[in-house]
Amino acid sequence: FPHYGQAVPLSGRYQAVSVGLYHSCALNMDGRVRCWGRDQASLVIPEERFAKVSAGDRNSCGIRGDGRLQCWGEAGSLLRDVPDGIFSDLSLGGDHACALSTGGALRCWGDSKPKFASEHEEPLLEISSGRRSLCGRSAKGQLICFDSANLELPGEEITTLDAGGHMACGITNHKGIRCWGYGVEGYSPPPSGLYQKVDVGLHHACGLTIDGRLRCWGHEKLRLGELDVPKPEDS
Repeated sequence: FPHYGQAVPLSGRYQAVSVGLYHSCALNMDGRVRCWGRDQASLVIPEERFAKVSAGDRNSCGIRGDGRLQCWGEAGSLLRDVPDGIFSDLSLGGDHACALSTGGALRCWGDSKPKFASEHEEPLLEISSGRRSLCGRSAKGQLICFDSANLELPGEEITTLDAGGHMACGITNHKGIRCWGYGVEGYSPPPSGLYQKVDVGLHHACGLTIDGRLRCWGHEKLRLGELDVPKPEDS
């Protein structure tokens, strides 16, 4: 697959990274944002310190140190309609963004914001956006997905989750991985093992095992079965 510079990360030490469609952004150890890749989201970067950053298709947003939201990239509704308030979590999809206030209230904005998400009232602990969808986990442990009403959600309790492309995956109480969504039938099954974290992209997903190993898998039509992963460089 072609890439536009987002496959070549910046040097330095970082505490978090988020990968969008054609660009990536990361937080260094001082909370400064660094972005790289093809589009405008990598060109105009705010100088404020951030606690969290999330990259989408053509924009990125972050939660600043004061808890307020700030977005950058191409002009449009993602820049124009940023909600005011203090927020604790943030996730960008294709052309939409969703954020959780410090009380767990959900706010979404953008051209492809998930249907019915604005009507949700129960506080959420975490959220993750796909291309045109959003999944969240409530304080009661309930898994909630918007724009996915016709999908069968996993029956097991999910302790952490991630959405991307047209599916989502989560870590169960037993440290296994369960995935659901429109395209999940076309994916290779996740490699067996015990996991602590999972991250879903457009056509692939990766999981971090409890002993720190990275395992990745992808869509069978694209010949992305179980993927090779790079070995970590010595620090």
